[in-house]
Amino acid sequence: MSAESDMNDGVKGLEWLRGTEVERLDSHPGQNLEAIDEYYFSIAEPLLLGYLDENELISTRKPTLDGFHHAYTLVSSRAFLVDAYHGLAMVPIADAFNHSQENHVHIETEFSVCFQCGSLYECEHDFDLPQDESHLLRRRRKFVDYGEDNNFDAYYEMVANTPIPPNSEVYNTYGETLTNAQLLTQYGFVLDVNDNDSINWNIKQVYMSCTDLFDGCTASLQELESIRSTVLAQVEEGQTLERIAESSLAYRKIGTTGEHLCLDSDGKISHQLWILLALPLLLRRIPGELEEQLGEIKADLESLLGYQLFVENTLQGEGEQEGDDYHNPSVKHMGILSDLAHALIDLCGVRKAQIGRPAWDDDFGCTFDHKLRHKIQEMKPLYN
Repeated sequence: MSAESDMNDGVKGLEWLRGTEVERLDSHPGQNLEAIDEYYFSIAEPLLLGYLDENELISTRKPTLDGFHHAYTLVSSRAFLVDAYHGLAMVPIADAFNHSQENHVHIETEFSVCFQCGSLYECEHDFDLPQDESHLLRRRRKFVDYGEDNNFDAYYEMVANTPIPPNSEVYNTYGETLTNAQLLTQYGFVLDVNDNDSINWNIKQVYMSCTDLFDGCTASLQELESIRSTVLAQVEEGQTLERIAESSLAYRKIGTTGEHLCLDSDGKISHQLWILLALPLLLRRIPGELEEQLGEIKADLESLLGYQLFVENTLQGEGEQEGDDYHNPSVKHMGILSDLAHALIDLCGVRKAQIGRPAWDDDFGCTFDHKLRHKIQEMKPLYN
């Protein structure tokens, strides 16, 4: 295969990735091809050329950018973070295991060794460190002078963490939380089914894709973001969205930040995205200054979630649940929830268009879809 053919295949491959989570990951600072090239020209190439100049008998071949790309790929897809001395290093045999989220084995090393000589025991370098830092390096063991023949890292261990069936492939895991986009960019493969998959947006993308959210909302993006940050902080501290665990359309993941704006592999949206979509809709219905609206927003979010759960139960044929108080839901909640669902459909439609898919393709995985809006429309006459 010619170099030109390889290049054409690469360009076509990049077109397939346009608008996907892979493209989003590749845009992160320090993780894209431009950053790798910059590292090669500024650090790797001068270092390699200097080494070859001092050791002319070793090799007459000069380093190349293509060669560095090849070496970078091999190391980044196979290396392990083994200990404080070796850092990221190649470990033969250990890198032969394929990946599975339900893995059979894992590598075990003693990470807390001396970062200067690799000693597992106390060594002479300990005495050069401030006393308050020395204990952080490794377990305290009796100092022994092994001379020049010491070898504290003769082996690492691959340890079984579950019974392994006979005549079956043994799997390691490259990361229990890796998405298919991360697996593809880091290791060059994807799983047929990956529960870690998600579709992510940033705040700007959400508002650019959902322009209808601003109809009747006088707050600027800066004001909305300030209010959103305040509301999120209050939600995390209190129990406003405690019932979101009952939802089949939204979820709350503890420990995530306000930037966790995503649709997961089950078609659920994060509570951060749910709040972001709901805020402009609430603000255009609450009179008064922005500062005065904050008190009502929290209560309205709780009521909106309650109404959403009521609609979900009706969709699932479960009827009213204990604690539901929506015998006469307000038209406000009906309109807000319908508009929120519409905004999410628009958001997904823009993403599908970016990857060359029809905007109303049914297999995109967005559960919070037009069916919810249609059900709300069906229910309106019952409560008017």
